[in-house]
Amino acid sequence: MIIRLIVFIVIFFLLWWLYRNIRALINKRSEQVNKTENKESHEEMISCKVCGVYTPKSHAIKGKNNHFYCSEEHYLEDK
Repeated sequence: MIIRLIVFIVIFFLLWWLYRNIRALINKRSEQVNKTENKESHEEMISCKVCGVYTPKSHAIKGKNNHFYCSEEHYLEDK
């Protein structure tokens, strides 16, 4: 009877330890995903000088005098 109790306690603690480690791994991965999403979603938006449409700064075309454009056509149109 005592051996069964000891085996049950050992199995219980092994399962509890496994649960905690898996949960910690899931939390760590979800934090990494959230950090990646936050970096991508907080890019500065720039207004096009010609039409006023907002474009991510990395996609905008920079012209003279720090003016930004949403497309090459608008850049050429404003020259």
